[in-house]
Amino acid sequence: MNAAARVEKLAEKTLSHMGFELVRVRLSGSHRPVLEVMIDRLDGEHVTMDDCVEVSRSLSHILDAHDPVDQAYVLEVTSPGVERPLTKPSHYSKVLGQSIKVEMTADIEGRRKWVGVLHAATETNFELVVTNDNETRTLALPIAGVLKAKVVLLQEQPVKAKNKKA
Repeated sequence: MNAAARVEKLAEKTLSHMGFELVRVRLSGSHRPVLEVMIDRLDGEHVTMDDCVEVSRSLSHILDAHDPVDQAYVLEVTSPGVERPLTKPSHYSKVLGQSIKVEMTADIEGRRKWVGVLHAATETNFELVVTNDNETRTLALPIAGVLKAKVVLLQEQPVKAKNKKA
């Protein structure tokens, strides 16, 4: 079991009792690694700075007692933000109707990366409405085949101004 999985196992129950969901644990960097613990509130409210501080203090005590990471690290507790990662099947049903970016573990119709509107979701699959070359269609994709997924804010493409001759 890797360090992130050990931290996840230690943190999940405590966070649940505190009213938070563990969204993701990620250990990154080599010189001074950062242990990112991403949380969301179970009551649906936005995560505040005070929430992050409270969770950080509680997790620090647990992590110090169990020492699940073999090296020194910086603990960073964050919220999912606007472009929240979708790491569990339940996350998909929370963002129906929103645009998401998905990277699959295997090619689907010759591609691994897709961007579209999340149309439907179950515990095992989701439907993504994609538009390519002015063709709109719905893809049924397995959640188990997702490498990475997140909500994205799509920006409209700027309209290029035409040069006017004076």
